Amino acid sequence: MSGSSSPIARLCRRHIRKKGYPRTEVKYVVNIDEAAGRGTATFEIKESPKIRIAQVQFPGAQAFPEKVGFFENYSILPAKP
Repeated sequence: MSGSSSPIARLCRRHIRKKGYPRTEVKYVVNIDEAAGRGTATFEIKESPKIRIAQVQFPGAQAFPEKVGFFENYSILPAKP
C-alpha cells in the first residue's frame, strides 16, 4: 500500500508547510509481512525551497495601506536565512 493521504502523512505535510516549505511532498509506502505479523511504513519527503512572505499588496485598498510590510506592522518574524 502507498500514497500521500494517510493521517500521519497529512500531519507531517502540515507541520513542514507551517515551517515555510509549502510545496513539500510527503508520500509513504507500507510493507506488511503477514508471516512475521508486522509491517513497516516508509515516508518519503521531497522538500521544496523555503518561502518567506516579505510584502503583501492590496491594490485599491481604502481601509488600510495598499502595501503592507508584514515584518514592520505585524508580529510575524522573518525566517532565519
